[in-house]
Amino acid sequence: QVVFNGNRKIKDEKLRGLVKTQPLGPYSESLVEADLQSLRRAYAEIGRSDVEITTQTVTVGDGRVNLAFVINEGGRTKIDVINFEGNDAYSDFRLRAVIATKESGLFSFITRRDIYSEEKLRADEEALRQFYYNHGYPDFRVVSSDAVLDESKNEYTITFTVEEGPRYRFGDISVDSTVPGIDGSQLNSLVETKSGDTYNARDVQKTIEAISKKVASAGYPFARVTPRGDRNFQTNTIGVSYLVDQGE
Repeated sequence: QVVFNGNRKIKDEKLRGLVKTQPLGPYSESLVEADLQSLRRAYAEIGRSDVEITTQTVTVGDGRVNLAFVINEGGRTKIDVINFEGNDAYSDFRLRAVIATKESGLFSFITRRDIYSEEKLRADEEALRQFYYNHGYPDFRVVSSDAVLDESKNEYTITFTVEEGPRYRFGDISVDSTVPGIDGSQLNSLVETKSGDTYNARDVQKTIEAISKKVASAGYPFARVTPRGDRNFQTNTIGVSYLVDQGE
């Protein structure tokens, strides 16, 4: 038999689906160790990173053993505060709204958005990058993201350290084509990026997609649209030229 003892937050049925060790199957220490890692990850996903799991075996004869996973679920870890360092253009309050990880609050037990994980932290870093790229900061970068656990309170403090860089606007915008029969000037109406507007990486991508679709409908499905940036460090502007060519 393979049994689970001490679990309340995750039912036996779900835990059985997480382990490779099965009744009437082979027993190996390496397989059990892998199962322990899978179980710990499952508890971390529900905010119980301090779970303690051990195993017990009982010999029942004929080369068989019963295996028990003994689980001490511990308390639920929470996120006490999320800090930002190096941000001037946007407040901590505004940036907290950008990321998926949230501070623990009254309804956290329902939303489960205050659960810490490395994967969520990496996703939050990318969310911050996209937010700044789309609000005029092409040089933005996340210097570090740290999560420190206060074991006495079972609470995390998360700190994002960032470098915003200068804010840019779009400079001169143009569309050039080397494809016979495709006039770049006729594609200007598809351009989302406007000279003088705040730099926005999403608008650049939307323009590429719109021009690509238009050119493909004109009979050039393999044509390629490449944006070329011309950065002016004195005026903090980025000119963009969209080049349409035949592609490979």
